[in-house]
Amino acid sequence: MPVWLVARSIKQPNTLGFFFLYAGAVGVFLGIRHMYRRVIAWSESLSSFVVDHVKATADVLDFTKICWERKPGTITFCLAFTTIAIAAFRLGGLFVGLSQPELAVAYVFVGLTSYVCALGLLSVRQLTKLIRLLGNYEVLVTAHQFGVMSAGSLLVDGVIDAGVIWCLYTATATVCLSSGLVPSLVLAAPALTFFVLAFLTAQVPLHRRMLDFKRSEVRKIEMTLRSLDGNDPAGDESRRMQIEFLEKRRDAVLLLPEWPFSWSSLFAVVASSAASLAAPLLKFTTSEVIKLLHI
Repeated sequence: MPVWLVARSIKQPNTLGFFFLYAGAVGVFLGIRHMYRRVIAWSESLSSFVVDHVKATADVLDFTKICWERKPGTITFCLAFTTIAIAAFRLGGLFVGLSQPELAVAYVFVGLTSYVCALGLLSVRQLTKLIRLLGNYEVLVTAHQFGVMSAGSLLVDGVIDAGVIWCLYTATATVCLSSGLVPSLVLAAPALTFFVLAFLTAQVPLHRRMLDFKRSEVRKIEMTLRSLDGNDPAGDESRRMQIEFLEKRRDAVLLLPEWPFSWSSLFAVVASSAASLAAPLLKFTTSEVIKLLHI
């Protein structure tokens, strides 16, 4: 296939778009493999913030055995996405200028690569389900990146990798002859929404567990402070120092994060997801400016 693309691209520039599809499909397999290794390595850190870390680690490792769900819904989604993708690329002019044999090859190629990229979307969904799984366990909250915040970092890496791969897939639109915006708006815009919403909603159960931890810790401190306040005499120096320590501890607990990600991580997710629209929009804008200059 790459040899045919090289030979055909000399005569038909829009054939270069198939290179991006090829790179995107290869990127999906590499991305899934990379994320699998990341999850295995990350599972070792569960002992630092999950109370029942033995069961949690076992559940996570069992979950990693499934790259994507092998259910009828998976096939249905991938076939539906493939059909929409082929229609979008056809409207964009990706198949213009091809002979009948080449057209048959192109349709099969676009169909296979689009199916693989749909599996890539489902692998992101699997990763979000893995993060949601942590919401079943009691957690300890700390501000450093090796504790509960590592769950958000894992999800950020997965979504950013998917966003980069999706950029390769949607970059095909830049060489479509008719309109680069047709495949871009159909394929990239929904994916952008999916990546951002999946990133946020996946962490809601863990967010609730983090809030539970903070409430519990503050309640314990308040009860201890109440018991100390009830003890006289007021001149007890050790009691005063204990109260100051508990008050500082309470303030520190209140400052602990309530979500397993930072705002910079959210910005990185949005930016990587939105990048899939950058090249087609730039091409569209440039073409419109050129048209205005010719008027």
